[in-house]
This record gives sequence, C-alpha cells and structure tokens, in this order.
Amino acid sequence: MVEKETFALALQHHKKKSYKIAEDLYEELLKINPYHFEVIFLLGSLQIQTKNFIKAIQLLKRATQIQSNHKSAHNYLGIAFYKLGELQKAIGCYGQSIQIDPNYAEAHNNLGIVFKELGELQKAIACHEKGIQIDPNYAEAHNNLGIVFK
Repeated sequence: MVEKETFALALQHHKKKSYKIAEDLYEELLKINPYHFEVIFLLGSLQIQTKNFIKAIQLLKRATQIQSNHKSAHNYLGIAFYKLGELQKAIGCYGQSIQIDPNYAEAHNNLGIVFKELGELQKAIACHEKGIQIDPNYAEAHNNLGIVFK
C-alpha cells in the first residue's frame, strides 16, 4: 500500500512541477522495484522537463527495454535525443513510435521537426500533414507546418 501512496504522491508533485520532490519519490520507488515501467517512464519524462537529457535517455532506454511496444516511451526517447542534437537517433525513435501506432500524431509531428532541421522540407511537410490528418485540431502540427513554409 505504501508503494501506491508514494506513486500517487510522486505523480501529484510531478504534475505540480515540484520536480525535485517527484524525482526523489520516483527514486525511492525504484529502490522497491527497479523494473517498475511507469516509474522509469515518468522519471525519464521528468528528466526531459528539467533538461537532464542524458539521464532521460538512460531511463527511457530502460523503459523501452521493459516495455518495447510503448509508443510514448519511444517518442520521449526521441525528444531527448533531439534535444542533444542526435537527430538520426531521434528519427529512429519517432519511427519506432509510428510503427507501434501509425496514428500517433505527436510522433509524426516530432519527426517533421527533425526533417525540417535536416533541410528535408518535403519529408517535414509530409510528417506535419500526416499529424494534422490524424488530429485536425493538433495546433502544434499546424504551427510547425507553417514554420516549414517560412
């Protein structure tokens, strides 16, 4: 029961952006169960939010090893690689997310961002358009498509 309460408390602090407290609670939970997928995934996402991209990559790689078909874990891993300028690795991660769920608009959008940065504008346009096709109300994909055309 303590584990559930600690997890709920960690999640609450994470949502309130009390990152240090949330991180400490997640770490405490990993001492109890070092293979707890949700804790590893959430701690990895927290590391992205706090710009600790190397630690995020370590955690999110673990998460994808534990649960290889989790589209968001691959997507977040791609974000961490992107933030470190590892664009080819980011492309691979986003591609894995899309392979798991071809209708994952966020992964298509993120892939488009990388292609734009690489100067592959037609691929970027196709990715953003696919994200918009999947979710016509996805404002970020609309915005990023506009950026490609600038």
